[in-house]
Amino acid sequence: MAQEFTLRIAGHVAEYAPQGQAEFRLPADGRPVAQALRDMGLKKEMLQVLLVGGKRVAPDYIPAEGDVVILVAPAGGG
Repeated sequence: MAQEFTLRIAGHVAEYAPQGQAEFRLPADGRPVAQALRDMGLKKEMLQVLLVGGKRVAPDYIPAEGDVVILVAPAGGG
């Protein structure tokens, strides 16, 4: 069985994800989170806050089998 991690997209960013989904199972294949998100069509501007285990990680974080990576929408407004 292939190794996978879970990507959860919180907030309005989900509307930019494929099919407007908020959760995905992606291969844990050594790609950084930023690359996996770009491959999904999300722009780098959306990579403001990434959390794993409740701790903030950088876009170059390489997810491991079973990780749950949460992409939090950047703050908006004015």
